Amino acid sequence: ILCTRGFMSVYNQATLIKAFSILISKYPDIKLVLVGEGRTQKRCKRLAENLNLDGKIKWLGYVPQEKIVEIMKGVQLFVSVSLSDGVPASLLEAMAMGLFPVVSDIPANRQWIQDGINGYLVPATDERALADALARAIESPSFRQKSREINISLMKEKADFNKNMEIIEKLFVSVVEKRNQ
Repeated sequence: ILCTRGFMSVYNQATLIKAFSILISKYPDIKLVLVGEGRTQKRCKRLAENLNLDGKIKWLGYVPQEKIVEIMKGVQLFVSVSLSDGVPASLLEAMAMGLFPVVSDIPANRQWIQDGINGYLVPATDERALADALARAIESPSFRQKSREINISLMKEKADFNKNMEIIEKLFVSVVEKRNQ
């Protein structure tokens, strides 16, 4: 299970760590990989220690973008329980890499995830709901594969940087031409 969000209050890793502590009792061999640094990292590490998660969480700290792709190749699930977001780039990267997303039910994520179709949406601060969604994902490899195919296709269709930049360029040209008339 991977989370690539920085350690800031808005990214809510404490809920993820609490959910992981619930999940570990049912799946003792799973690992949680946390990428990033920030103000809440020490507090999250103390929480993990208090929940006896030593050795179950990999704290990678800062990782250059090009290495995140390699990390993503070694995991199955992507988690983000952000309290709010704009364009959730980390979610889009994970979907493009074929990771199964379990993310908070916020407007930014609802633009990309249909709950039960191509991922799971959970209340951002509900560790029990998050643990349950992660368990369903772990127990459903065929559903994860179907979602993977949907998400890769969705990323090619709607999140292609070059294609989107062409559309934006055409819009800018159109605006400039109208202004110059």
